[in-house]
Amino acid sequence: MKALRTALIEGRPERPQPFFEVARILDSWNMLEPARGFAERGVELAGADLLTDNDYISGAQVYVRIMTRLRAHEAAFKRLEMLASEPAVFQRVLTEMGAAVKVYFSPQEKASFQAFLEKAAAVGGAGGAGHCRRLADLEARWLFEEMMVHPGERHYGSSRFSKLQEQRMKYDDLAHKLLAYWNVYPASKRTNGLLIEAAQAYRSGKTRRASWRR
Repeated sequence: MKALRTALIEGRPERPQPFFEVARILDSWNMLEPARGFAERGVELAGADLLTDNDYISGAQVYVRIMTRLRAHEAAFKRLEMLASEPAVFQRVLTEMGAAVKVYFSPQEKASFQAFLEKAAAVGGAGGAGHCRRLADLEARWLFEEMMVHPGERHYGSSRFSKLQEQRMKYDDLAHKLLAYWNVYPASKRTNGLLIEAAQAYRSGKTRRASWRR
């Protein structure tokens, strides 16, 4: 770690990128606590430009990944939410959080993370409707990925995924993804329920499209 500091930081003006790079390397070595310190210093140096300067966005992703691996994702979310002005960039950074959860969290921790997403999307916070929508997008993507990896296991959120997409009137997406889920669902556990639900979603989407044309 001293060698990294000497090579990338010492004797140079303090800039966010070298701190993020040291954090990234330490993360790859699973040295998470020291990585956190470097990542947080990078965030401090970037300040209000963290999510607006393209040179810093990858550093924000490193920060989120490390904080999520340390189970400090809620603190990271609150910190970044205060800086977020571009919803697409915020979503891009949050996707890194979901990727870390997928790899490193246990099933129980994933359930807790899902509850955090639901709460954050419902509250909205400083980001307002745009951030709520993108949190819901992240939750839907994460739930569907978990469904496809663990087909037929009820605790992996197929009912929550359906409810979420229905609430957002994403009927076409729901229909297509339920069919994809049906295709990987264990044959020994299959019933007509998924196909009926997919057909209902398709009809709801068709009705909604027809109402637009009136």
